Amino acid sequence: MIPQREKFIAFLTRGAQSPLDARALIVHFEVSAKDESAFMAFLDERVTQGDAVLIKGERYAHPGRVGLVVGRLSMHPDGFGFVIPDKEVGGSGKGEEVEDLHVGGRHITDAMHGDRVVARVEQRGTRTSGRVIRVLTRANERLVGTVRVRKRSALVVPLNERISQHILVDRDELAGAVEGQVVEVEITRYPTVDTPPEGLVTHVLGFPGDEDVESDAIALKNGVALKFAPETLAAAEKMPKKVSAADRRGREDLRKLGLVTIDGETAKDFDDAVHVEATKDGYRLTVAIADVSHYVKTGGAIDDEARARGTSTYFPDRVYPMLPESLSNHLCSLVPNQERLAMVAELEFSRGGRRTSERFYPAVIESKHRLTYTDVAAIL
Repeated sequence: MIPQREKFIAFLTRGAQSPLDARALIVHFEVSAKDESAFMAFLDERVTQGDAVLIKGERYAHPGRVGLVVGRLSMHPDGFGFVIPDKEVGGSGKGEEVEDLHVGGRHITDAMHGDRVVARVEQRGTRTSGRVIRVLTRANERLVGTVRVRKRSALVVPLNERISQHILVDRDELAGAVEGQVVEVEITRYPTVDTPPEGLVTHVLGFPGDEDVESDAIALKNGVALKFAPETLAAAEKMPKKVSAADRRGREDLRKLGLVTIDGETAKDFDDAVHVEATKDGYRLTVAIADVSHYVKTGGAIDDEARARGTSTYFPDRVYPMLPESLSNHLCSLVPNQERLAMVAELEFSRGGRRTSERFYPAVIESKHRLTYTDVAAIL
């Protein structure tokens, strides 16, 4: 039987008297002969993830018990950095918290800002510092930067000041970008101690100062995707353009209810509508939420990309949506006088405002009006 990761880490941290070889670990965890190959793969994974380190004599140890720290590298624009220890595996093995480990610029080796690394704790005079000895996981697959053209090649200088390495790009891989333009570059080879990272331009944004360029650059710099994948757009194009009779089946009909949406003046995606009415005992609040899940199925291209994006990202003058526009602004947007599918929360309140009951159900609705916060404030 293969142990759980947490139990394995706990044993190396507090249970093991000294670093142990694979055979001793097999005996301790009572791994059967048929599971030994799977257990060895488990050990390899633990080393890859930084949960354990393999030291002299082919023995496994907790990083903190052999003078190592595992964590995320946070760089400073001046060239030095700190390894911020993982809570699970970055400690000393004795239960106490470990402070962020300072790493001087020449001891960063081949790591970049955001990478998850293993660092050796070293004493230099009266100061404790670190040296990166291994990169476990790369944080940056793509970067945004400014093109600097040279005679035989070009460099992309990252806009993120914490990334000090300039990306070397062959002039044939500039995708038409010229000196001074802002681009997105895909890293094709990460840096070594002696060589810079290399890459190719995947997206030319344009020249600095342009509103679209600045917004897109900020979005990309913060991991916000500008475009949807072709397979996502293809899946969205196959969606129906309106609610069908089959879609209405099994849903309550609230199309005559006076639901309204309330959003900002520039909003385009209306995902909730409300209605309040007086009853003999108090009030009934009906909240209808666009039923995206009726159209977007788990595990499909649209769902996968929506999961990766996490949310729509709003800028002062634009939005980078979680769903393709045909869904976010149309089929799954509660625009006025259009049938839409919704999940409804119907809440009953006493006259004093105490909720007395609730009911939840799928429905078909038709929003009657698009209100703005300014409209509602003026009415109130």
